Amino acid sequence: MPPGFALSADLVETVAAGHAEAGTSLESISGRVEGALAVRSSAVGEDSAEASFAGQHETFLNVDSHPALVDAVRRIRESANFESTRAYRRRLGIDGRPRIGVTVQELIVADCARVLFTRDPMSGADELVIEAAWGLGEAVVPDRRSALLARLHALALACVDHYQEGLDIEWAVRDRELYLLQCRAITRQAGSGRAGG
Repeated sequence: MPPGFALSADLVETVAAGHAEAGTSLESISGRVEGALAVRSSAVGEDSAEASFAGQHETFLNVDSHPALVDAVRRIRESANFESTRAYRRRLGIDGRPRIGVTVQELIVADCARVLFTRDPMSGADELVIEAAWGLGEAVVPDRRSALLARLHALALACVDHYQEGLDIEWAVRDRELYLLQCRAITRQAGSGRAGG
């Protein structure tokens, strides 16, 4: 995994509220990671067997300064109040004010990246499903190089061995090195009627 750190929901709240001491704490923590950053939401209860908030909250790439990091944390916190996010919560019967943590990692300026599922998220079939794109993975263009596919297969097996079946794994490749970015349960299985995934 790329080097990084997690910000608690309490720290995110104080940063979003503009408290100076929170900004100072964030600045001292962020010095642990060099270069540009990837800043992602990690809401409390965000992903479970019933719900996935993937794509609901903001993500920021190429965050390259302390003011930009503070702004990214604030905007991720604000994204919990987007109408689309609130509607998703209502549809799932999730009440209460969302608590948002934030994950900050070294940005992997990827040669290719995207996601792999250890089970088909639509049919539920016991098979690997890989989506890949050149660059940071924001557009899906398949990369069918068999050496990479073998390494993704090994990554999937290692994640399943550590966590469980049915995983949604975000990955990236830079200079031929494979990075695990995120790993969470698939929440959309065949016949389940579950949203997200």
